[in-house]
Amino acid sequence: MQTTWACAISLIFLLHSPIAQARIDLLADQVVRDSYGEITADGHVEATRNDELLRADHLRYHPLKKEIYARGNVELQSPTASIQAKSARLHTINQSAQLKEATVTLPDGQHIRAMRLQRVDKLHFTGEDVIFTECSLKDPAWLLRASRIKVDQEAGEMSVENARFEVAGIPIFYSPYWQYPLRRKSGLLMPMISTSQRRGTEFSMPYYIAPTENWDATFTPRWMTARGLMNELEIRHISTFGHEQWYTTLLQDKVTGTRRYQIEGNMLEQLPLGFTVQADINQTSDNQYLSDFSADGTMVSARFIQSKASVGWQGELGNVTLLGLKQQDLSKPDNNKTLQWLPRLDANFTIPLINDVQLHLDQQITRFSRPLLISGWRMHANPWLEIPFTPFAGAVEITVQAGMHQWNYWQLRNNPLRADRARAYETSIQGVLHLERISKNRHWRHEITPTMRFDYAVAPNQSTLPRFDTAFSRLTLNNLMQGNRFTGLDRVERMKRLSLMLRNDVQFNDKQSKRKWSVVSLGIGTAWDFLRSSVDPRLSPVPTRNYANLLGEFSLSPNPNFHLSAEGQYDPIARYWATVNAALRLNHESGKHHLSVTWQHTDARYVPTAINLIGLNISANFYRRWQLSSLWQYDSILKLTQQATVSIAYKHPCWNINLEGFRINRAGSTSSSNSGFRFTLGFKGLGSIGGK
Repeated sequence: MQTTWACAISLIFLLHSPIAQARIDLLADQVVRDSYGEITADGHVEATRNDELLRADHLRYHPLKKEIYARGNVELQSPTASIQAKSARLHTINQSAQLKEATVTLPDGQHIRAMRLQRVDKLHFTGEDVIFTECSLKDPAWLLRASRIKVDQEAGEMSVENARFEVAGIPIFYSPYWQYPLRRKSGLLMPMISTSQRRGTEFSMPYYIAPTENWDATFTPRWMTARGLMNELEIRHISTFGHEQWYTTLLQDKVTGTRRYQIEGNMLEQLPLGFTVQADINQTSDNQYLSDFSADGTMVSARFIQSKASVGWQGELGNVTLLGLKQQDLSKPDNNKTLQWLPRLDANFTIPLINDVQLHLDQQITRFSRPLLISGWRMHANPWLEIPFTPFAGAVEITVQAGMHQWNYWQLRNNPLRADRARAYETSIQGVLHLERISKNRHWRHEITPTMRFDYAVAPNQSTLPRFDTAFSRLTLNNLMQGNRFTGLDRVERMKRLSLMLRNDVQFNDKQSKRKWSVVSLGIGTAWDFLRSSVDPRLSPVPTRNYANLLGEFSLSPNPNFHLSAEGQYDPIARYWATVNAALRLNHESGKHHLSVTWQHTDARYVPTAINLIGLNISANFYRRWQLSSLWQYDSILKLTQQATVSIAYKHPCWNINLEGFRINRAGSTSSSNSGFRFTLGFKGLGSIGGK
């Protein structure tokens, strides 16, 4: 009650005092105004001026000096900085202030502690006898000690005099003058060091370039003792229409004696009137570049890389896309037999008719380029009708589709075949039944979904047609209900096939944690081929029996942190598993520990080359901030470890250190394998030292 009364009195004084001209509101436990107009406030003092708030135990306002003096737990809050001090003297006419034993926290988390702090305005201040860090002041991994500091938030920079850089309390180096950016600014970044068998010891010094707010770049000269100097350039741009990011390298390789490079990047631009420009580029000088210089193991085992660019238009009824695709086969010394699309025009339109009936008009025109194999143009038209039914309140879904395929080829080169056109007709009917039951407490949901599909297609023999982008897909649960199993548009199956699939799914809804997951999921399927014929025996041999292998998949998750899954196909006549893919994933409730084991198996009786790969991925955290990670891939047929990495890391809120050893068994320009280690030491706000 005393505080409320004192606040009310203070507001009355403010209305009739010179302090009101500075637009300052004052609240406190006790407010006193003497005969000279000086105002003294004590206890939980709060003074507000525009967007700035001053808190203190004691405050005195001098009307003649136009100054406010505050002491005791002083806090000065504004959008540009948060300041705590022992005492402060502020001018009410301008924004200047003098503070003692002050600690400043900037909006991006930088901390400055100064024995004496002079604020010129909200964006500029100076200090003496200072400490600067981007870590917590209670436990700074690194800091700068300086005799004087000057902060310019408007320009986004800070300069210090007589600076001493310390790590873990140990002085590392001294500089009489040092500039530090508070936001994006051109300048040197932390160096990187690493070593490997193929590249030797390498050292790089990145330079960051920020010419405008929406453009920046990083130029990195990288010296490798075994290879020479590699220059890297990465350019980034963002705008209201989209974004671009481009990366390129250039090296005169001492080992191969050739000029080697990589161009990689992507862009997406959303233009007016529904137009889109998109590109995804990845091109290297030779097929061994990624084996020698890939920054990690993700692209080392890739066989193909591709570059694609497109211009598209999206309308209310459909879309049109013009694109080009250039592929690079890394398993071959050249690309004379590698297929390129230069260019391709896609048009897809959907026209609604009556009662949810839709007419689809799909057309594609492509020029295929392949110097040593068949090249030329292909036009493919596919009009088809879709008729859906949903009887029994949606418990049953029936879809009928009927359509035609028309091919035309012209300007064919290196073509020993004569056919240049064909036509096929296909129709299908698919029915899905949804059987669902929910427990009374609504925690459990059980769904059984049987699906049946019948495909009928009249198609001529297509073995004399050119083949550009088409292959025959092995049967899986994913394509069991798709009808035509040829990828690409050069072939359509001759079909009279019945496909059956049954899915059983049990889900749990934990209302307390608000989490839902599938506890048990089971799927089985097969197909019966009445015709047993092939439109092109070179791609899809004539089936020896009417029924397909049994397809199955299974997953078990008794809780969200345990997941066991497997899928494959079984040959009931020969009694063997043709393919198996299995995985076990374990996660700790804290999210700090992870274990993943995978197994991929393909029998030699099913494909010409058998596959048997075992993968292991482990990540464990211990002693709060330490993390141990390991990745291992083993080929049990070759009895060879294809890839292995082990790393140990320490992650502090302000700094981190990581040491990684690796070995990759993929042939490059020097050897059949590559091994080495990478070391990274990073500080918050300073970047990192290490290699990638």
